[in-house]
Amino acid sequence: RMLGAAGEAPLDDAGKDIWLARTQALAEDGLRVLAVAMKREAAAETHPYSDLVFLGLIGLE
Repeated sequence: RMLGAAGEAPLDDAGKDIWLARTQALAEDGLRVLAVAMKREAAAETHPYSDLVFLGLIGLE
C-alpha cells in the first residue's frame, strides 16, 4: 500500500515500476536512497515489517 493525496491506495505493479524508476534516477544522480514507510498500529504478535504503508523516497548526498 502507499499513501497519496487521496489517502491510502494499493501499490500495484505499475506503481512499483514508477517508484523503482524514481529510485534509479536518484541513485544515478549519486544520491543514497531511503524508502520511508509507516505502520498504523503494531500488535505484539505481528511481524514489524508487515502491513507497512509506503510514504515516499528520500535522496541523501
